[in-house]
Amino acid sequence: MPFSRQILTPLVLAVVVVLSACGGESDSPAAPPAPPPSDDLTPVVGSWLADSIVVSPKANPSEAVEIVSRDGVQLTFTVQSSGAYRAVLRAFGSQSEETGTIRLQGGQIFFSVQTPVVSSASGQWSRTGGRLILESDDLPLDFNRDGILDDVHQRLVFSSL
Repeated sequence: MPFSRQILTPLVLAVVVVLSACGGESDSPAAPPAPPPSDDLTPVVGSWLADSIVVSPKANPSEAVEIVSRDGVQLTFTVQSSGAYRAVLRAFGSQSEETGTIRLQGGQIFFSVQTPVVSSASGQWSRTGGRLILESDDLPLDFNRDGILDDVHQRLVFSSL
């Protein structure tokens, strides 16, 4: 089923906090503790451009939606060696930004989000060739706009800029 802009917009808005939603925990009014430094952030340090953002409901994975290829959606993710990151989503003529810090532990990535909303989150990460892959199974989203939050799987594939 092709998605209209009316349906796609909420999906893109959910991806505005796509990185923090990689297994997100509830928002908190107090700042989360800074993640301890990772032994090695080298695999994720750099500037990345999302080639693919796929969101699919767990109950019906065949309804997956590829977001980046639609309507000029662009997501950049920049990670410094200190663990500081910045994610910028451009979609439908507007821009949203998220900043915070990350740490790695094995195949897990942990986010301490500072802006726009203080929160913490985690997900899985991997490198395949020159690509960085982030995945999450913990993003509740009203995927089909029926008023009920659906559990969805999210997969982001980035290429180095």
